[in-house]
Amino acid sequence: SLIPPLAVCMITISGCGAAAHLMQDFKTGYLVGASPSAMVIAQLIGAAAGCIISPSVFHLFTSAYTLPNDDPSQSIHGVFGAIYRVLAAITTTKGLSALPKYCQTFTVGFGVFAFGLNLGADVSRTKLPMLARCMPSSMGLALGLLIGPYLGLDFCIGNLLQMLWRHKAPQQEAKYGVVVASGCLAGAGIATLMQVFLSLAGVVAPIKVSFQAAEG
Repeated sequence: SLIPPLAVCMITISGCGAAAHLMQDFKTGYLVGASPSAMVIAQLIGAAAGCIISPSVFHLFTSAYTLPNDDPSQSIHGVFGAIYRVLAAITTTKGLSALPKYCQTFTVGFGVFAFGLNLGADVSRTKLPMLARCMPSSMGLALGLLIGPYLGLDFCIGNLLQMLWRHKAPQQEAKYGVVVASGCLAGAGIATLMQVFLSLAGVVAPIKVSFQAAEG
């Protein structure tokens, strides 16, 4: 059965994620002089609230969409569900045969490609600083391939705006660039929830942008 390993996987990921975020918060708290005990209490409150909020949000998503799905007309696909199901099948019964055809070849190829990108970025920072700014991010490429074209378009537009901002006001961009990017990410999450609410209400968009193959 795939359910027990998936449940164990989610519990492990949740615990590791909470611990990693707590350590990051401790570092930030140390820099700003926050109270460690207050941070632990806040973390406990957040974990307790997450036990209610996360299942509620998941129920909203599954009520509005069929997850996971391969429908290109849907804006939300739930790609991680299929990924974790395959990983559970690999570790329980089917082994590597559960992977799609040529998946291992692509995995090795893209792994070597990502290693080359990271190595080139590290070397160029010291040897060719001008080239380092043009090196693509392997993480950005991976997210674009995993989640779909809309994220890649967001990254591209955001990067172009950041480059223009850096050209016009480099000191201001260096100071506020990360804050603005974090706000954009948070706004994208809120927009996704609004999209779910509109879908549940039966609201249909007047215009749709599709990445399906053209008919005829």
